[in-house]
Amino acid sequence: MWEIEGKLTNDEALVMKYFNLKYPPMVKSLLDTDQYKKSMKQTYLHQFSDAWATWDLKARNVGDGKALKEKFTAADREEIENQIRAYCALRYSEEELAFLGDPIARPWIHHNFIEVERDWRPHFEDFEVGDDPITGIMVHTKGVQWKVSEYEIPVLEVVDETYYRNHYN
Repeated sequence: MWEIEGKLTNDEALVMKYFNLKYPPMVKSLLDTDQYKKSMKQTYLHQFSDAWATWDLKARNVGDGKALKEKFTAADREEIENQIRAYCALRYSEEELAFLGDPIARPWIHHNFIEVERDWRPHFEDFEVGDDPITGIMVHTKGVQWKVSEYEIPVLEVVDETYYRNHYN
């Protein structure tokens, strides 16, 4: 569910309009990641809570002489940025928190981590989206490691989906 102007919604059409998305929101839940990322996030929080980190997208297969010859365009970058803004508006539902904190399915997830997750949200200010002379795309994130570690999977999803929809759909 997304938070738009202080109100929670599951209305994808509203999200598309509000964030000026060409495509429906690509990331629909803060659980749209892998279990390893959640486990590592808990470890970073509990053992390295002050560690600072950066993460940069490397589009290694895009550009001259690569498998994907067409570079990312300004339109691609705009959609990626808007999709990341929509991702940053996502909030956990109580059902998602219960799923994540299920002590039978995930006994290593601590209850205090669920309480941190209840208040956690991605921050668009942690992202920088721009042009790269070789690939046409640059995504850079920075911040406290236990927060930044969460960004990789959703960003990869948005970047890949946007590229393939715009160039091969």
